[in-house]
Amino acid sequence: MRLTTRWSPLRFPTDASQSLRGSSTDPGQRGVCLWRDTSLGWPGGSPQGAPQISRPLGGLKEGAIHQSAEVWAPFQFLVGDWEGSGEGQPGSSRVRRQYQFVLNGTFLEAKNKSVYDPQEKNPSGELHEDWGFLSFDRVRGTFVLRQFHVEGFVNQYVLERQADGDQLLRFISEAIENIPAGWRASETYRKITDDEFIETFALAEPGKDFETYTENHFRRSS
Repeated sequence: MRLTTRWSPLRFPTDASQSLRGSSTDPGQRGVCLWRDTSLGWPGGSPQGAPQISRPLGGLKEGAIHQSAEVWAPFQFLVGDWEGSGEGQPGSSRVRRQYQFVLNGTFLEAKNKSVYDPQEKNPSGELHEDWGFLSFDRVRGTFVLRQFHVEGFVNQYVLERQADGDQLLRFISEAIENIPAGWRASETYRKITDDEFIETFALAEPGKDFETYTENHFRRSS
């Protein structure tokens, strides 16, 4: 089977079967055609690097493509560079973060660095880094956040709640690697303005409620 990609402003060929012919070297080979939407009015079909939508041809409707592009709207404001400060159980920190769409806009990537200077809560100081990737699971119809932490933890969250006109977004962990069974984590993003947001990271021991571990206050730097 071969995989081809075609670009179209939401216009399909009169005979869609023309798109599913085999390769030039093997005309009998089955093919799968993916269509990318370039009709949304932005270069490459995406605002600020937002995802270009790829969908199997079978059963595709024009409205579904537009709806898929719109699901990223609550996260669009994050794209760019951020700086801020944090407070929590490890102490006070200075935080920097960058969000950008990657891999043809399929994922929203987050790169985070938190610096804890030596202090009473953290006498040795600490440099924490983590990378995250946010994706839209079309099967479940929701967002999934995967974080990779320098300490070896890998957290996978699912979007649990959108509230206040998408001003509040809460993710709950569904799997955590390299931690005893039963632990849970949550990430909550509270948008203040397009240039300011607060992130709250909470942990719950087995059988217990969530407790805030860190809270970071970000402001856009570029």
